[in-house]
Amino acid sequence: MNITKENINDLNAILKINITKADYEEKYEKAIREHAKKAKMDGFRPGMVPVGLVKKLYGNAIILDEINRLISDSIHNYITENKLKIIGDPLPHIENDAIDLDNSSEFNFSFDLGLYPEFELKLNKKEKFNFFEVKIDDKLIEDEIKYYCNYYGELKEVESITDEDIVVEGDVQELDSEGNILENGINAEAVKVFIKIIKDEDVKKNFLAAKKFDILKFNAKSAFPNDADRAGLLKISKEAAIANNSDFQMSINKIEKFIHSEVNQGLFDKVFGEGTVTNEEQFKEKVIESLKARFETESNYKFKMDAKQQIKSSSEVELPSDFLKRWVKMVNKELSEEQIEEEFPMFIEDLKWQMIKEKIVAENKFEVVEEEIKKEATILAKNQYAQYGITNIADEHLEPMVAQMMKNEKTVNKLHDKILEDKIFEFIKENVKLDTKEVSLEELQNMFKQ
Repeated sequence: MNITKENINDLNAILKINITKADYEEKYEKAIREHAKKAKMDGFRPGMVPVGLVKKLYGNAIILDEINRLISDSIHNYITENKLKIIGDPLPHIENDAIDLDNSSEFNFSFDLGLYPEFELKLNKKEKFNFFEVKIDDKLIEDEIKYYCNYYGELKEVESITDEDIVVEGDVQELDSEGNILENGINAEAVKVFIKIIKDEDVKKNFLAAKKFDILKFNAKSAFPNDADRAGLLKISKEAAIANNSDFQMSINKIEKFIHSEVNQGLFDKVFGEGTVTNEEQFKEKVIESLKARFETESNYKFKMDAKQQIKSSSEVELPSDFLKRWVKMVNKELSEEQIEEEFPMFIEDLKWQMIKEKIVAENKFEVVEEEIKKEATILAKNQYAQYGITNIADEHLEPMVAQMMKNEKTVNKLHDKILEDKIFEFIKENVKLDTKEVSLEELQNMFKQ
C-alpha cells in the first residue's frame, strides 16, 4: 500500500492511497473463514458452510469492509505519524472512481484534507483596546441602598388598610351563580393578596376600604387577569384557572404591610455579615465596592466581546471554506442547504476564534488544575446562596455542595472552560494597550443592545 500527500495550496491537500490485493488478501481470507464458522444456511450444519459458497454470496461485501477498514486505519496512522494538523475529517475526493471488484484487485482512492492554517497573533502594546468602566454616581449608590432596604424588608401585621402596599390574608371560596358558596367548589385557605396587583379598580377600591374580618366578593378573572397570578391565588393549576370564570369571596383574617428595612446596624449585618460594617460611612464604602465588582463583570464581558472581534480581524485567520462547507454538510445531514448557508458564516467565525484561543493556550502553556476548579465551584456555590440573601456563608459550610459539583463531569468541564477563558482574556489585557473610558451604567447597557 502506498500513501502520498499532494498539497493544493496552504489550506488544502489531497491524500492519495493505492491499495493492492496483497494489502487486504490475508485479512479478507480470515474474515471469510470466520464468517463461514458463524453462517447459518439451509442444508448445512452450523459452521459447515463451504468457504467457496460464502465467498460467492458474501465475498464482495467482506472485501469492501476490509478495504474501508484498511483505508480508515491508514489515513489515521499517516496523519498521526506525519503530525498533520487538519480541520474536520478527511473527505472522499469527488472524482474517486467506483470500486469494480469483478474486474480489478487494485484500487486508488483520494481524500481531501483541510489543513490547519498558520497565522500570527498581533498582540502588543501598540494595539489599543477599549475598556469601559461604569461611573459610580450618587444615584447608583442610592438605588443600591434602596434595593437592600427593600430586599431585607418584612411584612408586619397592622390594624387597617392604609395604602396599596398592603397584603391581606384570608380564605377564598368559590361562589355559585346566586352568590352562595359553591358546594365542592374551590376553597383556598390562608391566601395572601397584594392589593397593588389587583387590576379591577372597583375591586381594588373595595379592598382599600375593607377592615379585618370583612368579607369581599370579586370576579377572580377580572381582578387578576394574569393566569399565573390567578392560579397561585386560588391554589389551582394554570389550566384550571384559565377555564374558571367564577365569582369568589374572601374573608380577611390578617392585614400586613411591607416595611422597608431601616439603614441601621441590622441592615449592615444582613448585607455584609455581622460586624463587618459598623456605621453608614463604612456601609456606603462597601456598597460602592460591591457595585464596582458587579459592574466590572459587565465591563469585562463587553471587553471580551470587543476584543474577540478585534483580534479575529487583525489576526487574519484564513480557512479552507469550500472544504469546510462540504464537511459541515456531511456531519449535519439533518440540516437543509438553506440552513447551512445561513449558519455557515457564524460557524467560520466561531472556528477562527477557537483556533486563536488554542494558539494562546499552547504558546503560553496555560493549564487548569483541580484546585482552581474547586475555587471556582466555591464561588459558584456562594453566588447560589446569595440569591436567597445568604451572603456571609463560610467556605467550610460549602464543602458538601462543592464536592457534589466536582462529581458532575458537565459542571467540571464548564468550570474548566470558564477558568481557561479567563486566563486567555487576562493574557490579552496584559499584552495590549487598554484605553479605559468612564461611562454611565445606561451607556454601557445600551452598548450590549447595538
